[in-house]
Amino acid sequence: HVGLKVSCTYLLLVMASVAAHKSRDRSRSHDSSGSSGSSAICKNDEDRGSDLDFDAEVSFKLQASPEGKTLSELVEDLKRNGLVKPQPGESKEEAKKKVLADLDDHDRLNACLTTAYSNFDRGDAKLYGWYDVPPATEPTRVVFMFLVVNKLQHEAWWREWFAKADAKGHQDHYCIVYHRGSAYGKDSDTISGDLLADKGIAVWPPTKTGWGRNGLVRATLLLLRFGLEEPGNQWFVLLSDTCMPVYSFHDLYEMLKRQQCSRFRDFGMTLDIAMQRNIWQSGVCTNEKFSHKADQWATWVRADAEWFVRENHMLRLKPLATFVDEQYFINMMDENCRPYQNAATTYTRWWMVSDLPPVGSAAKQNGLKKLVSSPHTFAKVSMNRIRKARRKGCWFMRKVAADAYYPKVEDLELGLEESKRARCSNSLKAFFTVRRDQMARLASSSFELVVRFLVMVLSLFTFGYFGEERRMRRMARHRDE
Repeated sequence: HVGLKVSCTYLLLVMASVAAHKSRDRSRSHDSSGSSGSSAICKNDEDRGSDLDFDAEVSFKLQASPEGKTLSELVEDLKRNGLVKPQPGESKEEAKKKVLADLDDHDRLNACLTTAYSNFDRGDAKLYGWYDVPPATEPTRVVFMFLVVNKLQHEAWWREWFAKADAKGHQDHYCIVYHRGSAYGKDSDTISGDLLADKGIAVWPPTKTGWGRNGLVRATLLLLRFGLEEPGNQWFVLLSDTCMPVYSFHDLYEMLKRQQCSRFRDFGMTLDIAMQRNIWQSGVCTNEKFSHKADQWATWVRADAEWFVRENHMLRLKPLATFVDEQYFINMMDENCRPYQNAATTYTRWWMVSDLPPVGSAAKQNGLKKLVSSPHTFAKVSMNRIRKARRKGCWFMRKVAADAYYPKVEDLELGLEESKRARCSNSLKAFFTVRRDQMARLASSSFELVVRFLVMVLSLFTFGYFGEERRMRRMARHRDE
């Protein structure tokens, strides 16, 4: 894993260096030809040239300075370039323009976030705005924020999990809020009758999302804002459609009640740190951890959820920003010195040996891309894997395939687990007790056999002497008589 990171870092550094040299060469030639300045934009494809990088071809509104681009800007170009995937019959140039338009649309939605969602109904004949967050009351509830495209992958299992929670008196200790991406742009949600629709509160209208887009952060902020409508909601957990709990609700709730601060797991050394990537506008994030990333699937306490909702840092991102879901929250927590626990909420295994593509296969290249960019998908989850996730301090795990085997709901109860462990311990104790008694009896029997053997040996040596003595005594007695 470390080797892959180092190799990818080296490759990106080489690419960034080459792109920087090209940028400087273009700037020099541009100045020598009497251009009007660094803000000039090429008018057609012939002016640009076919060998220039993606950013130079479609400009991305980030023009190269005469000194060349910074490393951070080159990283953003590489990130955006990774989003260009031409469809059949579509040219690369057309695909690039679509990406630009899509990213620009996300920036527009960020700008109008707080005004577009300003009609929160609390059943008192009034409508409340984005910033009218109700004051918190006694914390009693955890909010499960599901960021999904369609339905949960394990619908029946989740139903049973919540049913067990209700049966144990926890029906007032949780709340479900969900954002369904497939409903974006529609008049109504075409999916009904599933667990989310039956028990949850929908973010409506849903916002635009997409892989690598900053709309994922916007959707998370919407989930937080809708969850804050209930004054008793204290803990906010972000989950996907492939996430599964590793505890029963009762055990999870007991742990959450002791949680005093938000949980964000800092990834530590990453490619973004090596490349000094900064997703923020100039002067917004200046602390030494500006390039750090954290797991997207995190946990917020109510105070931090309110703070993120009121601040709306989306306006401070760079234009056309991509892949910001892992930096956004931890960067602002660090920048504003807000305390948090560096711990994972969701267990993720980024790769396993089975994920390695076959050597020489036609899908080797795609397999390698998936290996370094997407977490491992579990086709089977055993209790040993559950215990490993628990030892890591996680409450949930991802990504669990829709048809994957997963332990039963009752198997996740810590009481049952401890009971099984106690029974196992008692069984082992009884086993060793029996074996100890058997060994003691065996030792006693062995000692007795050894003694008998020694007596027999001695008897063989002394039989003749003692027998002759008895015969002589009998003969002497007969003579006397």
